Amino acid sequence: MEQHGVRRLPVVQDERLVGIVTRGDLRAAQPSAASTLSVYEWRTLLSQVTVAACMSHNPVVIAPDGSAIEAGEQMLAHKIGGLPVVLGERVVGVITESDLLRLLIADETRLEELLMKHSDHIGG
Repeated sequence: MEQHGVRRLPVVQDERLVGIVTRGDLRAAQPSAASTLSVYEWRTLLSQVTVAACMSHNPVVIAPDGSAIEAGEQMLAHKIGGLPVVLGERVVGVITESDLLRLLIADETRLEELLMKHSDHIGG
């Protein structure tokens, strides 16, 4: 996750979504910072923790034809930062808060450009 700069990954088994694992899930699976474990003991413990043991089961999902508004409402309602996009039971993507913010900014920029063109046309 760190290598690729992502905060969540869908967990798939036989092409079917079975869960989602987030950076928060992985942090929660780590030993406490107050632990007296050595670095080697800590790494050994982490190497034994499975994704299945720390993932969130039955994640909230959205269909590819769901609206951006619906995705945002789901994220707010469930206090989550992203949703797997699922067609049937197959994961086809993930939509995140960052994606929605980029969309909002892009739409706002396009709206401002349209208004500027329209006002120049009217004023000229």
